[in-house]
Parts: sequence; structure tokens; C-alpha cells
Amino acid sequence: DDMDLKAMGFDIAEGVNDPYLPGDCGIFVTRVDKGSIADGRLRVNDWLLKINDVDLTNKDRKQVIKAVLNGGGLINMVVRRRKSLGGRLVTPVHINLIGHK
Repeated sequence: DDMDLKAMGFDIAEGVNDPYLPGDCGIFVTRVDKGSIADGRLRVNDWLLKINDVDLTNKDRKQVIKAVLNGGGLINMVVRRRKSLGGRLVTPVHINLIGHK
């Protein structure tokens, strides 16, 4: 499983839900490789909320990787990103892996 995420240039981990922000899913980005397809799109500490219309709330890491791989090379994600002022930004992230093998 992990090899496929490596090809996409990022990795994820299960995190602890933020008690002050109920509804945060437990999966966040731990690594984004420079120059990879995910570089400039995903950021470390982005919380993954959705992949291709699959709601990731309460999903574990394996299920999320499966959702990524089922995208067939096109991944439409919704992530929650911390802003520098302490707020939260929910932002769509589109990753097209086709032609980047």
C-alpha cells in the first residue's frame, strides 16, 4: 500500500482528533516530497476530509489509502488546513496522477 503513496509523493498517518474541533477526521499528511505531484498541493498537517466524494471521517489509514488508489490517478480531496492566524481553512485539492508515473 505504502509504495503507491510514495509514488504520489506524500504520506499520511492517523492522528488524534482535536478535542476543540470535533469532526476533525483522524488522518493527516505527514510528508510531502519536494518536486512530487503532491508538492504545492498538499501540505504537512493537512487533515484529509474527503477523497473523491468518500467521507474520511472515522476511516483508518488503510481505508484512506484504498480510497486514494481507487481514484484511478485522479484524486479530488478536501482538506482542512491550519491558517497562520489560528483559523481553519477547508480547501479542495486536485491531484492528477495520470501521466506522472
